[in-house]
Amino acid sequence: MSLGRTEVVVILIGLTVFAAGIIILLPSDPVAYSIVNNPEPGSFIFTGSLNGADDYNIHSIRVLEDPVSMHVVLRCGTSDFDVYVGFGYTPTAYEYEIRGFAAGGEDFTYDSLEEGIWHIMVHSYSGAGQYELRIDIEY
Repeated sequence: MSLGRTEVVVILIGLTVFAAGIIILLPSDPVAYSIVNNPEPGSFIFTGSLNGADDYNIHSIRVLEDPVSMHVVLRCGTSDFDVYVGFGYTPTAYEYEIRGFAAGGEDFTYDSLEEGIWHIMVHSYSGAGQYELRIDIEY
């Protein structure tokens, strides 16, 4: 399966592939996180939910050679969710390459992108609910 200029890296327990994307089910977590890969070349949409303050999910992508920028958009309704991004490591609220922490959702671009594995943490500062995370890589 060709994913164009980017590909999703998923290292989790339990993976089901179907025509529209991938559903990941974790045995200890009743919530299903879906990945709708490649709505267009270089773009990924992740969806999930957080249960309250300090809850988080990690999503990972592989950025291939000659990237220019990463545009990150998080939609989370009235909840205050933040985004933390790490290059080659899983970010935390204290260790990250990039962060978006506006009230509510996020919308930012990072221009110092490198080829490799990028991990994106969606973290609840306050509130609970569903979110959609869109990542667009420009080459």
